[in-house]
Amino acid sequence: MTNAYAKIASYILIVILGYALKRLGLFKTEHSEVVSKIIFNITLPCAILTSFHSVEITSAYITPLVFGFGFNIVMLALGLYLARRAKDRDSALMYILFVPSQIVGIFGIPVASAVFSPAVVAGLCLYDIGNATIMFGPSFVLASARADGERLTAKYAIKRLLSSVSFDVYIIAISMSLLKISMPAPVLTFAEICGAGNGFLAMLLFGIMLEPKVEREHRLVITKITLIRLVASALVALPVWFLLPVAADLRIAIVICLAMPAAVAAAVIATSHGVNKALVSGFSAVSLIIGAGIVFVLSLVLA
Repeated sequence: MTNAYAKIASYILIVILGYALKRLGLFKTEHSEVVSKIIFNITLPCAILTSFHSVEITSAYITPLVFGFGFNIVMLALGLYLARRAKDRDSALMYILFVPSQIVGIFGIPVASAVFSPAVVAGLCLYDIGNATIMFGPSFVLASARADGERLTAKYAIKRLLSSVSFDVYIIAISMSLLKISMPAPVLTFAEICGAGNGFLAMLLFGIMLEPKVEREHRLVITKITLIRLVASALVALPVWFLLPVAADLRIAIVICLAMPAAVAAAVIATSHGVNKALVSGFSAVSLIIGAGIVFVLSLVLA
């Protein structure tokens, strides 16, 4: 249990470290673009490969997998509705990318591994398949179309999906898992080395982008998305815990996933499309602190 709390505190401290190093002049806000490209094209795909190495998709875990897909599809639809009513491009992209998605892979799974049973961790892994597929698939394509000012067509969607290294890796990893094909040992070793730095770089990126001064209209967007995520998660988590007729481990896994902060990938995609860095980092920091606090409480109650 103590190890889990240390991990939560460490993630927050890395964000503070990134911000402090920027204030000291070691980093500049512009450096976040380089870090985000490293994450999105190297460390995140490698982390995806290593996470799938120990996960077997079985019928017993279909429930968290379905929730990962279903919850995020509904949240993406809500984000699209809000995006159409948004006053500016940045706000629209924030709704599309941050209303859905949870940071399960690099935050939830390491923390859960230190507190809960392997069955709960496996549930998180399966939930993350649905969660990440929506993040790297529909969310990425719709945000790209909005940012590029392009009409959403099948040709455009396929082109953007194939340009996403993380989505391509997810499809490969899911296919190999379903076909029960093992990852070659040299590939897995390489992926483990590169993927190990993903969590650190992601939190450092938040710190480098972090700006304490956020414009008033951006504060409203941050507050709105935060409240929407909290209310929606609570409305789903309560019936899941009290009414869903599945094993307790799977209910714990789903509830923990619903409480997670927003996905790092959403921040990386947002910044790659030119969304205001102060807005992205401001929301990401708020989401991380609130999400970490909720997970801390849930670990006390459910463990």
